[in-house]
Amino acid sequence: ILIGDNGHDSTQLGFEDVDGFIAIVNETNEWKFSESFGSIGVDTVESVALMDDGDFIVAGNYCLGSAGLQCNMTLGSLPTLDKDDDSDEGNAYIARYDAESGWLWAVPIANQQEVLMFDMFVDANEQIHVSVLFKEILDMNQTIFAGGSQPGVAVMIFDESGVFSSGSAAMSEGGVESFGGFCQNSAGDTFITFTFVGEIAFDEIGSLESNGGGDVVVAKYDENDWLWLQQGGGLGDEFVAGCVESGGLDIQVYGTLEGNASFGDDYTGTTQWFDAFQADITTNGVWNGLNVEGGPGYEMFSAAYRTNAGSAIYAGATTYGF
Repeated sequence: ILIGDNGHDSTQLGFEDVDGFIAIVNETNEWKFSESFGSIGVDTVESVALMDDGDFIVAGNYCLGSAGLQCNMTLGSLPTLDKDDDSDEGNAYIARYDAESGWLWAVPIANQQEVLMFDMFVDANEQIHVSVLFKEILDMNQTIFAGGSQPGVAVMIFDESGVFSSGSAAMSEGGVESFGGFCQNSAGDTFITFTFVGEIAFDEIGSLESNGGGDVVVAKYDENDWLWLQQGGGLGDEFVAGCVESGGLDIQVYGTLEGNASFGDDYTGTTQWFDAFQADITTNGVWNGLNVEGGPGYEMFSAAYRTNAGSAIYAGATTYGF
């Protein structure tokens, strides 16, 4: 790839090798800087967040697709990010970058299975919130996250120096889909939403069973544990794309759904195929309103942004009916 005057090649020739890169553009939309990094496997950047001093946190994956091969990734002059074993499928990482001095630190999130970055954000206290999809057992600085045979979710909190402080997990034997994410309400409370299949069990707080296909789950958490969990869905598939701050202390989850679905006392009519939905939920875990938009095709709200003025921008996809 050519970014401004800087060209970057992947680590290995061929389509099976994918490398990550970061790039900075200045106030006049001119490329100021770019840097690539990678391994012999698939290396990605999934999320970027800004710190108060202008540094930024990069979160992604490294060495995906390298099972059976020795694989590692190096960021600048930092210690190498390795796999736990050559049989590993690949892992997740977070790293901090200073535009003047380069990479400051990097932390692998790894076990002997595949670990995938799910989402990341930095809160007002400069705590770094990270979620990953993982199977079986994940050990982070002697904190054990218990998983199953299919992907579950681990939520972890790191300080500004990349030191792990706490976390919680949700184990699923049916699996967690790879879309959803974090959000906060106007008071800074923290939530995560995702789609699960079958049964999912949250550490020390309870479990849920999907109604048919994939169901939506919303969970509130703090630095110590899960606080509550709430479910929405029906006999068809419901796929949540994310969540965003809503009115008062509510948040709003959004995505697409099929057939009839219930969100607390609110329920949908029968869809023609998949329809886009928005559902509000209070900071206490009570569903608080549902809106569905659709037609004969596939409709989905896939991204949302809450402005400082209080309005929301939604984007998504729609298709012709079949």
